[in-house]
Amino acid sequence: MSSKNLNNFCQRIADCIYHLVFPVSRFEEKLLRSQRYRPKTVKRWSRQHGLSWATTNKILQNLEILDSHKIRDLIRNAVQKNPAIFLDEHCYITRFGEPGKSGDVIFYEFCHATGESNFKLIDEPWKVAGLPSKSRIVFVDDLIGTGSQSVEYINRKLSSLFASSHRPCLFSVCATPTGIETVKQHSTFEVICGMELEEVVFNHYDERNKTFTRTERESLHNLNERLGQNFFVMGLLVAFYYSSPDNTMPLIWRDGIQYKDAEGRQNSWFALLPRKS
Repeated sequence: MSSKNLNNFCQRIADCIYHLVFPVSRFEEKLLRSQRYRPKTVKRWSRQHGLSWATTNKILQNLEILDSHKIRDLIRNAVQKNPAIFLDEHCYITRFGEPGKSGDVIFYEFCHATGESNFKLIDEPWKVAGLPSKSRIVFVDDLIGTGSQSVEYINRKLSSLFASSHRPCLFSVCATPTGIETVKQHSTFEVICGMELEEVVFNHYDERNKTFTRTERESLHNLNERLGQNFFVMGLLVAFYYSSPDNTMPLIWRDGIQYKDAEGRQNSWFALLPRKS
């Protein structure tokens, strides 16, 4: 037996032992927090990617799924920590982004998390154009990843709506430091978030991140590149109960995408948490 075949044989034995000791089925309850998870399909998802069981368990263990309770807690904490914004007598809250997207969900959660508060709610972002002078206008969303999409939407859709005295702000449930700085530098928006996704902890492509070994990180990046096209810039493992952001690793959410596996065969990817289109 060649050394390569011997190594592959030993790896299969190690995987079998690891799978028996740490079965992926133990993550079923956690995955069911997501409305996008199809029950009892984690094994089907894990069989296709060719990663070791140890790596698979690291993915599932580090996957952060924010349910409604967690989101509302983050919203309440952010409101309490930013009284200068949210206790402003001229504070208005509205969604960020196109109708039917994540901003709508977070606007709903924001309303229910804060209850009777000092600020006023606006059901459509375009209505900010008629707000009084010096209004504080807070747009709410779920995630700022690289920040480029947020800046593009601000410049394309929102900037023309503001009076010179308006004070716009983007609140995101989660945000990376890179995304926060990008929005601040390329728009007039203030930025606050409920949970900052420090890249050394949450960006698993970052060499400073120690969740995965260098070999595992290279394997993940190569797989996600085959699946993700332009969606593999940030190696996040974050999902919300209603959908997964496109800054999360494509192997989590890119359902039905045609790709070539490690042997060059054409396949269709079965996502763990299919992204809501």
